[in-house]
Amino acid sequence: MTQLIRATDVCVTSNRSTIVGPISFALAPGEALGISGPSGAGKSTLLRALVGLLPAGLSVTGSIEVLGQNLVGSDLGTVRRKVVLVTQEPVCFPGSILSNVTFGVRHARRLRRDEEVCVARSALAECGLWSEVSACLGDPASTLSQGQRQRLCFARALALDPLCLLLDEPTSALDARSCATVEECIERISDNRAVVLVSHQPRQLDRICSGIVEICPATELHDGPDRAAVGAAGTGGRG
Repeated sequence: MTQLIRATDVCVTSNRSTIVGPISFALAPGEALGISGPSGAGKSTLLRALVGLLPAGLSVTGSIEVLGQNLVGSDLGTVRRKVVLVTQEPVCFPGSILSNVTFGVRHARRLRRDEEVCVARSALAECGLWSEVSACLGDPASTLSQGQRQRLCFARALALDPLCLLLDEPTSALDARSCATVEECIERISDNRAVVLVSHQPRQLDRICSGIVEICPATELHDGPDRAAVGAAGTGGRG
């Protein structure tokens, strides 16, 4: 089986200093993989590296393959439509709920109004938000609650019909009720697509993911065993 993402001895470096890694894992289509580790270990940086979105001054060593192709030399626009990063802070653009959901897909291809609504309905239904917003698609996205905004960001990504979502701490700023709703949303999405989930909550990763990769700050690698690359063996949960 062709792996959706394969990372081999991946390190992120800055000025010749390793700040993340080495990390190795493979993600199969439809698999849910958790990324755990303390604050500052580089979990968000790893997600950005997987789709070529590192800030200036950071570089990658090792190998990242997406859909069987090395990330170096790939069409990053195509990669980012198939593997979509959803950042930790829910971003709502000015405009309506509908225009927010279809923001990305409208830049990928032209849509008639009826097609736009159809795409939005499918994406919003997949993340459990359609029943809550179907009667107010023209309302400003800024009127949504924090939990709804997070699921709106999921819907914007899903509108691109990706093979994988990279989710960076999607419940970190939510109350318990909203957190539970977003977790249900992630589980629903992971029934049909691959998911890489960064979280500080071990129980959340156990519930949702079939495998977990634990990383630690690169400075710790010099003081003990290399724990940055842990095979994606299930630790319970859905495995």
